[in-house]
Amino acid sequence: MTDAANLAEAQALHADALALVRGDVARLQAALAEKPIGQRLRDDALNTATQAAERVADVALDNKPVLITMALALIGWSFRRQLGALVQTLRRT
Repeated sequence: MTDAANLAEAQALHADALALVRGDVARLQAALAEKPIGQRLRDDALNTATQAAERVADVALDNKPVLITMALALIGWSFRRQLGALVQTLRRT
């Protein structure tokens, strides 16, 4: 190939690549005009949070005894001083 042929081929490839990039930019601009990035992020975050809440609810329904035990343990831990004082009072009487 001659230099002129190489140049012509390179220019044609450049023009094709430029057309592809301009098409991508135009599609991005149209998509962002339809729904901005902030709204997309908010919708995605809301969707993710909703899915997580649904998964938690499913796990909770499948494991009720475990959840009840954990709740009772947390309540016991929260009131450990008061329960200890009650036990001491009951021992003295």
